[in-house]
Amino acid sequence: MQNAERKYAGTLLGCAVGDAVGLCYQFAHLPGEKREPLESFSYLPFGRYPPGQYSDDTDMTLAIVRAILERGEVSGPSIAKEFVRMWETCPVVDPGISCSDAIEALIRGAPWDGSGTSEGRAGNGTAMRASPIGLWDYDDMEKLRRDSEIQSVITHKDRRAVAGAIAVAAAVAYNVKNGELDCENFISFIKAECRIDGGGPYLQYLDDMPKLLGMPEAEAISIIARAGQEQRFSGSHITPFVVPTVLVSLYAFLKHPDSFLDALALVYRAGGDIDTTGAITGAISGSCLGAEQIPKHLKEGVLNGEYIAELARKLWQAKQERHGVRR
Repeated sequence: MQNAERKYAGTLLGCAVGDAVGLCYQFAHLPGEKREPLESFSYLPFGRYPPGQYSDDTDMTLAIVRAILERGEVSGPSIAKEFVRMWETCPVVDPGISCSDAIEALIRGAPWDGSGTSEGRAGNGTAMRASPIGLWDYDDMEKLRRDSEIQSVITHKDRRAVAGAIAVAAAVAYNVKNGELDCENFISFIKAECRIDGGGPYLQYLDDMPKLLGMPEAEAISIIARAGQEQRFSGSHITPFVVPTVLVSLYAFLKHPDSFLDALALVYRAGGDIDTTGAITGAISGSCLGAEQIPKHLKEGVLNGEYIAELARKLWQAKQERHGVRR
């Protein structure tokens, strides 16, 4: 398996594993210091769901992959169709309010580019599913920005939500393109893609990222948790607001670029919406380290792991065929 192909598998499996472990802890209500990556998914029972169950974060990520494979491009109507099919035929676990509202609007007949929730609803639903765009467009950043907007506006019109999706897709794209991580170059790369309407809150904290990385973890997380929030917000956990969600995921990856498990453990300790921060952090870390660096027991224990790996392989092959490469 080629290195970039391993990164495709690492991205999608990393998303699913990070989501599934975070979901277990989120519903188990464990204190932050006890949230470490699981020895097995059966360690924490999760109600009526099977071990390794993930949330809508991964389901919507995989829906985008299927839509790309169907059309050979990022298509708003195709992604919207996959979202509707998923909502109507699958058990959707822990869906966000904005995503639910938008997809219910699609079901009622709204067009894909008119279904998104209004400005001011800047949830993390766009960022949690952004990684396939980074895989598909890693070699064309103009297209990455455009395709990120296409997949985002189906559920969120707020420009901060669009910018957050672009930031996550760009992080994945950087990792797929580059053999080794250069922290300074990585931050500069993400900043360049965030110089858009809605990107201001990200730019401010990306400028401060080297300083945050040098702080004690708890202090840095407390600062990130308030990123872009109204002044009256005083919490130290990561809410479903897209700005701190994306920033803490980037921070966790850069704090532990060589360890998939350590990066995940950081966002789990941070608390809050940890299935989503787990999904994003897992995808970014997996896009750097590749599938082989995700522990075997988690890859094999996550629900539908073989199917997810197969989707990653098909997406990689489709990308090669798009470039005229035949295997």
